[in-house]
Amino acid sequence: MKQNKIYKGNKILYIFKIILRIILFPLVLIYLLKQTRQRIKLKKEQKKQISFYEKTQLNSLSGTDFELSLKNLFENMGYVVRLTKASKDFGADLIISKNNISSIVQAKRYNHTVGIRAVQEIIAAREYYKIRNCFVVTNSEFSTEAKQLAEKSEVQLIGGELLQKLITKYDVKLQKTQKNTGVMSDEARAKIMQKYRWFI
Repeated sequence: MKQNKIYKGNKILYIFKIILRIILFPLVLIYLLKQTRQRIKLKKEQKKQISFYEKTQLNSLSGTDFELSLKNLFENMGYVVRLTKASKDFGADLIISKNNISSIVQAKRYNHTVGIRAVQEIIAAREYYKIRNCFVVTNSEFSTEAKQLAEKSEVQLIGGELLQKLITKYDVKLQKTQKNTGVMSDEARAKIMQKYRWFI
């Protein structure tokens, strides 16, 4: 009799554990899914705010500061960078080199679409500097004609969206020799990073 009671007690305990697992498993799964969704949502929000910060900062730079910021970017990417003369640069603002391969870069800090002329200028600069690889980099975007000519002429284009990603990826400090207004401060950016530090 005693053994039967123990057996029945163990059986009830076993059944109780199974029922508990059946109930708890979906609850735990739902909780984990909810946490994952929240993390994804917060990460997207963080990226959106940082992207807005970078775009606003880029658009507020002067032409000279934009060139200096690109110098910082390429140096962070491992290039040796030389700025050309402010005047008579013949269509190239920077000369960059890495692994014994040189390239010329034209910087276009625009508030509107960059047209075909920018590509034509860098093609001319390629002949002057005798350097085959060339880039046109802008905080804006390129026109369809500019993209078509660039593709045929083997000119590499870096538009605003890609530039923002590179700036974030290589942790570039934008050059600001002039005081800018109406932009997010470094303190504000730091607060965003602090807020989302667990989700990065």
